[in-house]
Amino acid sequence: MQPPPDHAFAPAPPNVFGDAVRATFDLSPSPMALLDVSGRIVRTNFRIAALLGTPPEGLLGRHWSDFAEPADRAAADRALADLVDGRRAILEAAEFEFIRPDGQLASFRSSTSAVIEPGEPPLLLVQLTDLGEERRASRALAELAEQHDHVAAVLASSRQALLATDVRGILTTWNDAMAEMLGWKAEEVIGRPLAALFPGGGKQAQDLVDEVVGGILIPRFASFFPRKDGEHIAVDCDAGPVYDTEGDVIGFSCVFQMHDPEAPDARLRWVNTQVRLLSRLRALIVAGGTPDEVEGAVLTAVASTTFSTHVLIVDVREDGRSMNMRAQLGWEPGVLTSVLQIDETTLMGSALSSGSLLTEDDLENSKYTWRNDNGVLAINAGLAIPVTRDGKVIAGISAYRATGGWAEEDFEYVREIASMYADALTRWEQDAEQRRTELHDRLTGLPTLTLLTDRLEQALERDRADGVLTAVIVLDVDHFKRINETVGHDIGDRLLQAVVPRLRAVAGPGDTVGRLSGDEFVVVLGELETEAEAMHRAEALLEAFVDPFAAAGEEHLLTVSMGLTLAEDGASAQQLLSDADAAAFRAKELGRNRIEVFDRTLRERVTERVKTERELRGAVDREELTLRYQPIVDLRTGFLEGVEALARWQHPERGLVGPGDFIEIAEESGLIVGLGDWVLHTACHQAAQWLEEHELPRPFKLSVNLSARQLANRGLGDSVVRALESSGLPRGALGLEVTESVLLQPDAIDVLTELRTYGVRIMLDDFGTGYSSLSYLRQFEVDALKIDRSFVSELGERRRDALLVSALVQMAGALNIDAVAEGVETAQQAQMLRVLGCGLAQGFHFARPLTIEDATALMRAGGVTAGGRST
Repeated sequence: MQPPPDHAFAPAPPNVFGDAVRATFDLSPSPMALLDVSGRIVRTNFRIAALLGTPPEGLLGRHWSDFAEPADRAAADRALADLVDGRRAILEAAEFEFIRPDGQLASFRSSTSAVIEPGEPPLLLVQLTDLGEERRASRALAELAEQHDHVAAVLASSRQALLATDVRGILTTWNDAMAEMLGWKAEEVIGRPLAALFPGGGKQAQDLVDEVVGGILIPRFASFFPRKDGEHIAVDCDAGPVYDTEGDVIGFSCVFQMHDPEAPDARLRWVNTQVRLLSRLRALIVAGGTPDEVEGAVLTAVASTTFSTHVLIVDVREDGRSMNMRAQLGWEPGVLTSVLQIDETTLMGSALSSGSLLTEDDLENSKYTWRNDNGVLAINAGLAIPVTRDGKVIAGISAYRATGGWAEEDFEYVREIASMYADALTRWEQDAEQRRTELHDRLTGLPTLTLLTDRLEQALERDRADGVLTAVIVLDVDHFKRINETVGHDIGDRLLQAVVPRLRAVAGPGDTVGRLSGDEFVVVLGELETEAEAMHRAEALLEAFVDPFAAAGEEHLLTVSMGLTLAEDGASAQQLLSDADAAAFRAKELGRNRIEVFDRTLRERVTERVKTERELRGAVDREELTLRYQPIVDLRTGFLEGVEALARWQHPERGLVGPGDFIEIAEESGLIVGLGDWVLHTACHQAAQWLEEHELPRPFKLSVNLSARQLANRGLGDSVVRALESSGLPRGALGLEVTESVLLQPDAIDVLTELRTYGVRIMLDDFGTGYSSLSYLRQFEVDALKIDRSFVSELGERRRDALLVSALVQMAGALNIDAVAEGVETAQQAQMLRVLGCGLAQGFHFARPLTIEDATALMRAGGVTAGGRST
């Protein structure tokens, strides 16, 4: 209903109401009027006009006492005067009645207060309370209470047993017929969960409540309901929701009557129950229900539809001669033993042995008995069915009740339950195997990081309580990647498997041996008395690798780099593993086949490496990377022959960072692929620009280093082609430098051969420092070999070094490939290389790695370096 237009309201003094207050007054749901000091109405709101049944204009100017009884008007005038004079703060009038213009009697209670504003005439604010609404609400409540009492009386006197719960399943109604049927009085059950009345099987009752409250229509069904005295009775149930007056569901109700097996629809009710319980069981299994949930549903499904008071679920142990008790319904805790022999003198044992469903209507006088630690349990009738999978008995379900007479329909029903339970067992076994696989390494069977961390945490807690030490040792098999590539992954896997028994032989019974990654193992040592004992155990592990390992009829020598750390107060398992790993990494740096003990400086190094990796990830995008170009000089002429592109990092805080501080980190983290791609493209474009702008030897040689990660990247070939095509650099101008370790990558030689066929030069870097330098020269062709600086540094001082360099230079000449000497730092070394016939060289003697500007200046000057001329 919309309020009348604003002109229907008499204007109040402008300073009394602001716009917001005026709107609040006019549209308030509370009936209000504003009076002058004489008691006449000067403004009303919409609600009071509607309540009094008079249009606003019909109220304006009327005296307020007109609405009071004639005998009360004088008193009303005095009360208003007291308000105006300030002798009273508020006037609470008594109730009064008013005959509306439509003839209806209206009842009100009024409250009046003064509105005093400085400089403005005083006004009186009247607020009314409609007593008619209050009285109607009170009458409605009284009628509702009377109806409730009537309904309660009807329910209490009903001959049909009835219960009701709230939406949570808490009992709210339990009539006399219900008490007579089941033995519990109302005061014993009201306020308790309905599920609490079902020993061991309350989930079925709670599920029923949840389904009904959730809007699922449940047809009339038969069920098995427990009495207070422990007996179970068959009942027919009609379940449905309870609604409030607004139509909202506020609870669950169920009407019961004793089941009549002779009734025409009796069998239909049992079928309804069985279908509902089977559907629920199937849904629970499909949804991944836990063993407790599924087995609870199996117990109640069997008990509810076969009138069984006791139900048992067992599984068959691996020996096939005994069974584990998994779940039961009806027995007191502790009565059944957890492990039972499969004995054919018991109904369950006979069913498991024969693989057939068996029943017995008179157990007391049959060959079957139920034996347990407390003697013989007399049960009159029983049913047992084996649970099979692929023809093998894996479990069993049995049900027991007071009387026999098992129906054929019962057999089909329990067979279906047994089949579903077999599916559940299969799923649980698969889940367990998956969890085992997640926690144990497939190749070695050792704990993986998750389980290892858990065991380490347990060891820390135990050893701290006992006042002893815990140590963690990380063992990294040296050069294992090379082993895999040379003898194959199959042999490599066998060698890793052969490592395990040696580690276990050194580890104690309370220690843990685990596998972190491909060639990385962990040993957790507990209950150590001293640091020296930890070191002694670590040395024993190192000695375990002295003897060769056998695999596929051959012997292989393995060594390990080991990191040892001792637990400090408050150290976590994750921190200890990280510390031991850092120490193992340090052992590799210092030569391998050794033990390094962790200290705080190592932790600082690890922290710094992590920080460097994090900052390096955005270095390319932030344009922090730059290139330096080291000249490659023709020793015969002294002229520039080419340059090698070398990456540098212009760090915003650390300044110019050399490759030794970030290239290895980039390689380990995989960032080298993107970084190397940037170097390749940037260097190609710069070299192409120099060729276009300056008179340089043709072809000008640009050398770019290629890492193992880059070579393993399938997109390398495409990246090289794009760099050359987009820059315009001739193919023969680009040389890719690779080390021998890079050649260990799978398919490395094939990839490099393909690039060489495309026209790119391939250069073998650090030649002579590896194990198989000559072997690689035999396997594929290269365009140049770079003589490692270790052979150059003592030229002129050691005759042996001169002989080795001479041999390398002559070999290169015989193969018609270039020889480039690295690390030339003195004029004596340069002169010696000329004498030995080496054609190309680079090093600080000629020039340090140059910026673009300095390299450009060198080319503009004709490409002659300071040390390039022979003396």
